[in-house]
Amino acid sequence: MPGLSVTRGTWGRAALLAALLAGCTPDPAPVEKPPPSIRINNRVIPAAVVESEWRSLVTGIPGGAIAEPAAEKVRRDFVERFIDRQLLVGEAMKRGVKVEQSDLDNAAWILGAGYPDEKDLQAHMKARGVVPQQIREGVRERLLVHHLLHKDVFARVLVTDAEIAAYYEQNSAEFQRPERVHALQIVVKNESDAQDLRRRIMKGEPFEELARQFSTGPEAERGGDLGTFARGVMPPVFDEACFALRKGGVSPVFPSDHGFHIFKVADRYPEFKPGLDQVKEKIRTKLRRRKELQAEKELLDSLRRTASITVDPEVLSRLK
Repeated sequence: MPGLSVTRGTWGRAALLAALLAGCTPDPAPVEKPPPSIRINNRVIPAAVVESEWRSLVTGIPGGAIAEPAAEKVRRDFVERFIDRQLLVGEAMKRGVKVEQSDLDNAAWILGAGYPDEKDLQAHMKARGVVPQQIREGVRERLLVHHLLHKDVFARVLVTDAEIAAYYEQNSAEFQRPERVHALQIVVKNESDAQDLRRRIMKGEPFEELARQFSTGPEAERGGDLGTFARGVMPPVFDEACFALRKGGVSPVFPSDHGFHIFKVADRYPEFKPGLDQVKEKIRTKLRRRKELQAEKELLDSLRRTASITVDPEVLSRLK
């Protein structure tokens, strides 16, 4: 029995020692969390890159910030557009699209053209939190996307004469030109002054010269020229006076909240609808642009369907 007692004690002490040693085992080293990023397929774009582009955007906004609650939607839309551009950049590179050095140099010249010297440009970049290399990379990406779309995707877009004719017939009201007048005015604060000026006009003094001398309207320096307009564009008193006059006619004095007006109609243009040949190229441009936007959308939809996209939540939270 004594032998059995010793054995049990030995095992008991061994088990206790093992338990104590297990409790003293150092904790494993913490795994360092990778910095926040946007991951698109096999590309990792650090949040700092996204944040820098965001700062460049909001710096141009008065106050340097976007008011809530609109800011949340603006941030999300910005990230989505950023992802779209990265998808198009990736597709451009996959298709072998190239950006020539001369294109980059020209773009860099355009970016700096509005600044008197290099110091002003550098100060502007510093205020926006960007460095020249970031700007150059941003320009390169945008040129890649431009070349991809215009030289590849949009190059396959066609607009036929039949489509143009169909659009013209189905959208007749779009091309209808309403009756318009080309008018001038003199406006003064006092009715008696207006009546006196009208008498001088009717005696043959040039309307434009009197407008330059006496009118208080912003168009006075142009001889009172209001340009050409249709009904409903100007205040009601303008329509009432001008559309009742023949070409060359001068109106009676009309009162308004702004003073007392005299109008002259320099020309009249009747209602008309231009023929298809007159608007054909305008329609072609419109339909082509519509098809280009649709082609770009279809390409992006296709790229998003097959892409692996992960946006760390911290990316959005850093966009302030």
